[in-house]
Amino acid sequence: MQSAGVNRSLRFVKYLPRYGIQPIVVTVSPEDAETIYKYRIDCSLLSQVPNEALRYNITYVSEQSKLHKARSYIAKILFEKDDMFDRMEESFENILCQVKNKYEVDAVYLTMPPFFMYQAALIAKSKLSVPLIVDMRDAWSQWGSNPFRAFWHYSLIVKRERRILQAANAVVCVTPQLANMEIGIYKSARDKIHVIPNAYEEFDEERDSVCLEPGKNVYKIGYIGSFYYDPIYENEDGVVPWYKKPVHRWLHYYATKQRWIYRTPFYFFRALSELRKGFPNKKNTYEFHYAGNAPSWLLVMAKLWNVDDCCCWHGWLSKHEAKRFIDSMDIMLSTSIKVEGGEDYCLASKSFDYISANKPVLGYVSPGSQREFILKSGSGVVCDPDNVDECVKTLLQLANDGVKRKYNSEYLKNYSADSTTSKLANIIYNLTGNEDNDMEAV
Repeated sequence: MQSAGVNRSLRFVKYLPRYGIQPIVVTVSPEDAETIYKYRIDCSLLSQVPNEALRYNITYVSEQSKLHKARSYIAKILFEKDDMFDRMEESFENILCQVKNKYEVDAVYLTMPPFFMYQAALIAKSKLSVPLIVDMRDAWSQWGSNPFRAFWHYSLIVKRERRILQAANAVVCVTPQLANMEIGIYKSARDKIHVIPNAYEEFDEERDSVCLEPGKNVYKIGYIGSFYYDPIYENEDGVVPWYKKPVHRWLHYYATKQRWIYRTPFYFFRALSELRKGFPNKKNTYEFHYAGNAPSWLLVMAKLWNVDDCCCWHGWLSKHEAKRFIDSMDIMLSTSIKVEGGEDYCLASKSFDYISANKPVLGYVSPGSQREFILKSGSGVVCDPDNVDECVKTLLQLANDGVKRKYNSEYLKNYSADSTTSKLANIIYNLTGNEDNDMEAV
């Protein structure tokens, strides 16, 4: 399944055998993954799974009776309960029995999302009687791109999140900001929370800098991935107030104040529009290239700022095609959410694809993990998206003077596949009785 989270899990499956750990992967089949998650399937990813890793496919029951559909709908509306795991539970428990009878399992590792799989982890821990490691790749109850139906639904999600945090023997988060959010949900988890970031697999250490040459007639600025923004709930003025929503949305509840329009190219489009108006000779200097399924609001957004004539929509690309897309760009756009009274907690995995391709990054980023990574790694330049004058000035400087940044290789070593897998391997060995913290990959 071609999604950002898959890359993290696949990387661990590939590298853990180097540390004497054999992964047994329990997941749905590629066909069911496409049905359940609506993601495109990239079969080449399966070829990267090493021979040491064993794989069991859960059977997903797609057919439902009318009564079951009605019950599922009511449970979703009233209790924010997804029936996805219910359709897999029997198959999952059968697989657990097979695994238990055939192997001596030392630990269970759960990666979320999908968050409904917390139920599978609780069952696995109970039946196998082994430690549980929970990898929180994203915020659950504190995710803020869209609201909960009501405070009641939010409280139910918090209860489930606390349950899995309590059951876990170790909790892994991708950024310190996300770790702090999990501690806020369940303070007793503080001592078992670890930070293991996303990682890159390829980085030429002899390549010590990244640069953008000045003087080109046209610069291609690329962006890959999704935005998780919905104009139904938010616009440039902020979260849509309850009295401007349809009646059935009046009870919507936000646990945090997060502005996901900042994750979109909105503020880049605004700066590009101002550059073109203020400096007519630069009107055709920049092209924006987007790889992904462009939502309708993105096209409207580009038209709103009169930059649609310099936008190119490439559609969905496979992992291999996406690499070629990045190679063809001059600079890559990076964006981040804005958390009011807090910090952005997401570090996009595509940031490492940009580093591997040695492409400079133009960050329209708010305070938090993404901004911090760009600055500390030396991978590009950043702008305050709220400061339109600064954003325009940066675009002008890039075109006139280019940019050159020296990579912070010591800092980037913390984000290598070996380094991050070593941290996970240490957690596994410590939980299973091995206290050696100085392991090296075989």
